[in-house]
Amino acid sequence: VEVAVEDKSRTIIVERGASLQVIATAPGVSVQSQGIAQEAGAVDDVISVLPQIGRKAVRARILDSKTVEIKL
Repeated sequence: VEVAVEDKSRTIIVERGASLQVIATAPGVSVQSQGIAQEAGAVDDVISVLPQIGRKAVRARILDSKTVEIKL
């Protein structure tokens, strides 16, 4: 039987509902917008974010407490 152990070293820095800067990057180009976190998470977590310019949530990696990144 495996038992999940919570990683106490991971600090939640983005709360659900937080306003975030969303950076979408592809080789040679970067686009920035605003979005709303649909989940809480820690640095390097991939969470669901609802971009201001879209109607569909996207998955983005948390860079810091105010910024997430989408790799295209």
